[in-house]
Amino acid sequence: MRTNNRLATVYLVILITIVEMPLQALADRHASPAVPPITLLKAFRPIGGAGNNLDHPDFNATPGSPELSLAPLNFASGGANALVDGPNPRTISSVITGGTGAKGQDGQVADPAASAWLYVWGQFVDHDLGLEATPLTTAAINITVPANDPDVSAGTVIAMTRARRNPATNTIINTSAGYLDLSQLYGSTQKVADSLRNADGTMQASQDGKSLAIVGGVFVSGDPRVMENPELTATTTLFMREHNNWVGQLKTQHPDWTGDQLYNMARAITTAEYENIVYAEYLPVLIGHALGSYQGYDSSQSAQVSQEFSTAAFRVGHTQISDTQEGVDNSGVTTFSQPLSQAFFNSPAQDIANGVDPLLRSFSLDFAQATDVYVVATLRNLLAASLVGGGVDLIDLIAIDVQRERDVGLGSLNQTRAALNLAPYNSFAALTSDPVLQKNLKAVYGSIDQVDLFIGGLAEAHASSGVTGPTFQKIISRQFSALRAGDRFFWLNQGFDSATTSMIESTTLADIIVRNTDTTALPQHVFLQGAAVVPDSHSKRQTPVARGMRPDAASAVNPAR
Repeated sequence: MRTNNRLATVYLVILITIVEMPLQALADRHASPAVPPITLLKAFRPIGGAGNNLDHPDFNATPGSPELSLAPLNFASGGANALVDGPNPRTISSVITGGTGAKGQDGQVADPAASAWLYVWGQFVDHDLGLEATPLTTAAINITVPANDPDVSAGTVIAMTRARRNPATNTIINTSAGYLDLSQLYGSTQKVADSLRNADGTMQASQDGKSLAIVGGVFVSGDPRVMENPELTATTTLFMREHNNWVGQLKTQHPDWTGDQLYNMARAITTAEYENIVYAEYLPVLIGHALGSYQGYDSSQSAQVSQEFSTAAFRVGHTQISDTQEGVDNSGVTTFSQPLSQAFFNSPAQDIANGVDPLLRSFSLDFAQATDVYVVATLRNLLAASLVGGGVDLIDLIAIDVQRERDVGLGSLNQTRAALNLAPYNSFAALTSDPVLQKNLKAVYGSIDQVDLFIGGLAEAHASSGVTGPTFQKIISRQFSALRAGDRFFWLNQGFDSATTSMIESTTLADIIVRNTDTTALPQHVFLQGAAVVPDSHSKRQTPVARGMRPDAASAVNPAR
């Protein structure tokens, strides 16, 4: 939970750090990376991913492709993909993720080093990689709140329907292009992409270019979930501005280029910056040293998303979410504050009134919640619109996560670990050293072999680097390795000249925020809370030194890509 005093204090620390920096370092920090002469690429990433893999077209992660399954599908006997019989997902949510640990830890405990960008960026990337297909016919898999629920009346319904699956693979269908291609901004089909751009190569916008385009009273972008929460809207807006910034830069260099050439090259550079941030800034904080260096394009690798990744491991961000939305000005003073419960699906007018710039600043000043099994109460007890007959629909994100993994047929924690060549756990004590969590897990599941993948992955002790347990670390690292190796248009394989490559490599998320907002100062590594900026004599990238940082965090910041 944030407080105004803490935000102001952290911001003051950052300002003091910057004041104490050498003048040249300060000048370098505020200047955008130098723009070299940029030449047009020979080929551009197709919208939607078709034609990416020329050797194995079935590997193309196009909209409508089935997701992969790393472990054998796990359904109840009797056919029809019946859900396995496990504990009530609402009970799991209340007893385990809504409980407390032996040291009193709960959903309000902050991570000692990671900023809110950890979960904000995670959701932004998640909406790039996947969107489950809606069912052709409604098949309800509702969750009913049991008796003695501590927060909600028994019988309250958490409404859900089954995801649509591919009949050949029996895995769910992904309606997004499953590459790191900024489809959440540009779209996953050519029709959507064309509707979002202007003839001069810029992306459509409103508010004199400061906000996303508004159609029918809502913001529009490449993903229909762009208005799900203000953080998602703000981050998408930031990259819309970055694209348009590049169109302006390129037009100055090449006044003879057509609108299509400007659009394609600006999209290529903006996407490259985004991919570089994913691998150089975000993943080292999330999974530490688990991902090796880039070995080049490999057409034998499929980049398609796995169900274990999309439905369990990459939902790890749900435990990192703070329950307050705040904006801050350049002095660290709060400009607005909004409870998470009131921030879902804000109107464009509300988001414009709050402002994108103050919100983007606040992410680097706020801590993410600790990555563990505990979740803020708002995400488990959000009461939604009234139903016919006067009832209330409950949104419990954790219960929905558990039910969804059963819907798609994920294996249990131990079944998945076996498929990943990890040793299964033989007891709750082997899974976690926390005696209270052991007790709660046993009370709900009875047997270690019954623990759902999502809950078990959150309950694990952290791996030696990063903030996840070893099971999620392996699933996430495997996925991002495949997304890089199996993408012919990954930015390091796309043919940028050396000067442009160096410019992209030296561009951080902080740089993009500063040049596209009214922000005057940020820590160079915005994913680490309170990071001090110091010159790095070994690279153009700067190294963060954060107070209270885990010992492994600083060394994981700049891995070989």
